Order: sequence, then structure tokens, then C-alpha cells
Amino acid sequence: MWRIRLTLPSSFQRISLSRRLPERNNDSLEAEPISLGDGFKLHRRRLDVPPRTARCSPADRPPGSTSLPEQPRRQPHPLGSARYPSGMSIDLRVMRYVIAVADTGSFEAAAERLHMTQPPLSRQIRDLERQLGVKLFERRPTRPTEAGRMFVASAREVVAAADRTVESTRRAGRGEAAVVRVGYTATAAFEEMPKLFAAMRDEHPEIQIHAREEWDADITSALDAGELDVVVGRYVPTPPNWLRLTLRHDRFTVAVEANHRLARNRIVSFRDLRGEKMRFFPRKFAPHYYDAVLAAVGSASETFELWENPLPGLRNLSFHLQNDGFMLLPRSLSSHLPSTIACVQLDRDLPVNLEIAWQQPADPAVRALVRTACQLAAAEGWTGRPPPRHGGTSSGSIQNPRTNE
Repeated sequence: MWRIRLTLPSSFQRISLSRRLPERNNDSLEAEPISLGDGFKLHRRRLDVPPRTARCSPADRPPGSTSLPEQPRRQPHPLGSARYPSGMSIDLRVMRYVIAVADTGSFEAAAERLHMTQPPLSRQIRDLERQLGVKLFERRPTRPTEAGRMFVASAREVVAAADRTVESTRRAGRGEAAVVRVGYTATAAFEEMPKLFAAMRDEHPEIQIHAREEWDADITSALDAGELDVVVGRYVPTPPNWLRLTLRHDRFTVAVEANHRLARNRIVSFRDLRGEKMRFFPRKFAPHYYDAVLAAVGSASETFELWENPLPGLRNLSFHLQNDGFMLLPRSLSSHLPSTIACVQLDRDLPVNLEIAWQQPADPAVRALVRTACQLAAAEGWTGRPPPRHGGTSSGSIQNPRTNE
């Protein structure tokens, strides 16, 4: 057997191949090596492509081609490199820092409240301001700017929602039911709240309701402390980020003792009540409701002597009205008062609507309660529309509360 060995000269180790291109492009040709393995390389030539915005003369364009449109030059953002990247989240920890500075009014006090030193706190907020491209605080004295006040308000909502999410997740991990904390006033305790609790028990047995009946002032304090998710009442102030919805249209009526000279009248006016004492609870218990009642009386241009009840509350009406005088109450309470009290219709419509309010963003349990309340109001005709004949809910905006779904 013969064995043949072929040795190639070194000049054959590298070869160069090229493709003939149109003459007009020869000036822009350059070689690009491509490895073929085993020490061989193929050199090909490529045509440099001009930028998309470059213009070619008609003579240089191939037949049938069209020129590319000139691309607009990208303008720099007015905030420059300080613009906060779109879609990038801000650390909740930094949000808490900003809230602490706004609440305490100084970086030193905020650092003490956060159990940290002041320099890193100032550095974190300064970095955030640089990323946002705006100043959040004026220094010396320390106070939030207009942009800072907007940031703080939004940060409070985000932090509160995050805290609720953490708590709900922990409850779910422990196998506990979702909880909705509801505060309501005494005027809703006779009919609306018992029916709402019963409806929730039937439709959402997996949700626990922690309810508390309190005066308006106590509910306001609970709201400030973040202890309530839903509020039902009349003229109860709520934080700016809460949503409100009328649950029941109602009017004021006159409550007098059953033996009162006007008790058998079908309709009375404020003129008929001249000389009577107006009996009411002290303003400190429900300031906004108190002011609304006095404004209703003042609309009639009548003046009455005001007597504050020593035992405020609807359950003490018999004691308050046992001698003389009158009170203004929501008309829906008429059928729930003791037989010793008579309610007479006023000759004018003075609204005292019952409202439901809830915080935003709302978790699924809160949204379920609000939807159930709206369906109940429509079914009971509380919104001024007749109850539906074959179940369901009547038409109207009350069916679709803005529950942030």
C-alpha cells in the first residue's frame, strides 16, 4: 500500500476571495476576514451602509427605490439625567423617610424617630430628589415644597396599602379569615348596619367584620390612627383619599314627646315650634353633624333656645323630651324609637343622608363589603328607587361604586 503525503506551500495557507460589486461602490469596500477552521480564512468584502438619515442623490439610488424619511433628532429630557426612570419603583423605606421628615418638620427629629443617624437620612432624600429632578423639602427651616406635599400624600397611601398587604398575607398564611374594620354612628345602628352585617354573613361568610359604634369624634380619631377600613354615618369627615357614596337618602323630622301639643299633627313648620327648646347633644361628640343640624334650623330664620342633653344619645330620648322641647332626627329612625316619642314631618326637605366611605386602595374584602352595601341599599329602596321585583339590584350608579377594581 502506497501512502502519499501532500504538503501545501505557505502561500496557499491564506486565500482571498472577493465578489465583484458595482463600480460605484468600490470606494467604500473593505475586507472582513471569516475563519474557516484549520488555519484557512476567507476574506469577504462588505458595503458600508450609510446612516438612515443620510440623503442620497437620485442618481445614486437603485431603480424603483424610494428615499428613507429623515428621522427627527431626539430631544433631551428637560430634567436631563436626573429624570427618574419610567417604571422603576421607589423603595418603601425611602417613602417612610420622607413621611417622617414631613411629620416631624426636621431631619434630626425624623432620624431619631426612625432610629438612625441624620447624615444617611439626608443623603437618601437628597438622592431621591436628584433622581426625581425636583426638591421635596426646603431647608432651614425644613418644610415640604408643593411637589413634596404631593409626594408625601401619595407616599402615605402607598405605604398604608403595603402594610395592609403584608398583614393580609400573614393572616392568609396563618389560615385566618379576611377582616374588615367598620366604624358607624348611632343613627345607622337601628336598621342599616344590622341588615348589612346579615347580608355579609350570608354572601361572604369568609370575611370577618370588626364593628364599632361610636360618636363621630371617636371615629375621626380612629381614622387618624388607621384603625378603620370602612365608615358609615352622616357628616363624618374622612381623609382625602377616601371615597364616599350615599347609602340612604334621608330627611330631618321633628321628634317630640307623645303628649306634646304638636304630636298629632301630620306636618309642622319651625314657626309652629316657636317658644320651644331645641334639645341636642354637645357639639364635641359630633361637630360636623351638630353644625349641619344648626344650619338646617337657621335656614328657617327662626331662633330657638338650645339645651344640651346631660345624657346624650338616641337611647335617652324619652328622658330628654319628657317635659317639653323638640329634636331634629333622621326620618328613617321614626319606626325605631320608643312609643313615648312621636315624629312629625317637617314642611321642608332638609337632607341628612347616610353615607358609606372606604379607604383607597381597597383590598378585596373591603370591596366585597361596599358592593354588598350598595346591593342592599338598592334592594331596600334606600336610594329613592323602588326595590326590584325579581331580585338583583335596581339600576343606578350605586351599583358600581369606585372600589378601585
